[in-house]
Amino acid sequence: MAIITSKPLRERRRFIKSRALKRFLAHKAAVIGLVMLFLLIFGAVFAPLVSPYGPREQNLFNTLAAPSAEHLLGTDDLGRDLLTRILYGGRISLSVGLLATTVAVIVGTLIGALAGLIGGRLDAALMRFIDLVLVFPDLILLILFASLFGTSYITIVLVLGGVSWMTVARLVRSSFLELKPKEFVEASRALGSSRLSLALKHILPNALGPVIVAATLNTASAIIAESTLSFLGLGIQPPTPSWGNMLQNAQALISSAPWTAIFPGLMIFLTVLSINFVGDALRDALDPRHTIK
Repeated sequence: MAIITSKPLRERRRFIKSRALKRFLAHKAAVIGLVMLFLLIFGAVFAPLVSPYGPREQNLFNTLAAPSAEHLLGTDDLGRDLLTRILYGGRISLSVGLLATTVAVIVGTLIGALAGLIGGRLDAALMRFIDLVLVFPDLILLILFASLFGTSYITIVLVLGGVSWMTVARLVRSSFLELKPKEFVEASRALGSSRLSLALKHILPNALGPVIVAATLNTASAIIAESTLSFLGLGIQPPTPSWGNMLQNAQALISSAPWTAIFPGLMIFLTVLSINFVGDALRDALDPRHTIK
């Protein structure tokens, strides 16, 4: 009997996944954004193969050169190839965004699941703590923590993740509260499943849709936050390139060599725009009101 009843369930899940994929692909902007992200990630990962120059290689006889066949995006004030530094800077900015989002998702999922599953005073205490933290602007917290704990790569990742897990926690808690009274959860509880088993096997898998969407959009926010910190001198420090500290370096050159600011800023813009397009499409594709039809 279990085999007979599980087959339609598997078919139903495949149907829902197929519908979600079709809905995502129907968003042309999201598909273009996904291709753009792939190209950015490819260029960052394979930067040594894409560019013949090193990220710290200087040519003091060719400083502030305009874009040309030799240097496609020009050079900076130290004669470093701008395209090369943008590619290597993408490694930093993209990886910081992804890792910070991973930290935020793990912490937020754990706290949200704990609050939604146990409820009561623990739930109330955790939610009031989140409300308290959300009172403070993210930028103020970022500047405070970066000033206190330093500007190393790992510190920046932890700081960005530490100020962005609250939204994920609220989403997970809300999903747990919505799913706990459902029949399949009650049936599993009646069969003797523990709270941990209920959370991991039944509730959490059904709550991943909103978390995936939140994680996607949080990645864009983390990239902007890292760029902001680096621009203010509290993020990734030169000579290691990131898009934020490249913009900081270009402040004094904006009138004489505008390409030193335009291209790093354009990379931030295209990356965040692409991620937001993908996030919007995922939100529609994973919406159960559409996938269950």
